[in-house]
Amino acid sequence: LYFEEVYKGFETESIFNELIEDGWFPFIQLIGGDYENILAAYQDKFNFQNKIKGIVDKYDKQAIEGLSSKWWSNPIFSSKRKILQAGVDAYCQSDESGYINSIKNIYTETEGILQQTFSPNEKKKIEELCKSLGTSCPEGSLYFSSYFNKYLLKFLYKNFNLENNEVDLSRHTVGHGIAKVEEYDKIRALQGLLILDQIFYYINKQ
Repeated sequence: LYFEEVYKGFETESIFNELIEDGWFPFIQLIGGDYENILAAYQDKFNFQNKIKGIVDKYDKQAIEGLSSKWWSNPIFSSKRKILQAGVDAYCQSDESGYINSIKNIYTETEGILQQTFSPNEKKKIEELCKSLGTSCPEGSLYFSSYFNKYLLKFLYKNFNLENNEVDLSRHTVGHGIAKVEEYDKIRALQGLLILDQIFYYINKQ
């Protein structure tokens, strides 16, 4: 009952799809206050930008360093520590340059972590890797594993279409260098770190 609003959020398909489109998910790190406040902001758009900014601004250098410090207990994360730490440090610069560098780092490295976790000796398509991740935790728990699988494919690994100018920021548009400059912002940088943090919890449950 404590997390009733989180579960109800999945029932309103239009709002849930809008949240995914904007890169939000009930990340473990956000549940218990911040995600519920994000959900409320989407349900009532009055003063929307300031509401979201107030939540995002809570994730400063201290908060992100606390979030990422646990990653290194996992051998796969630890093997990439120098690379991932660069993405964390870039975010903690708290400026435009840092957010750009953090996105370039984290959005592209996430696929490598999935590959090492679920298919270290054979290259698999991202759809297969996300499916493996989506079945790695019990359904019905606050991990929302099957929903996270859908989220990854609709947001992080969303396809693009140059002819129609459909180039929303994603791992693919970042990797190909065609994402819109204005989307390299603090929100997208934070979402990349929260995605990575969510994956850490998932693969540690195996």
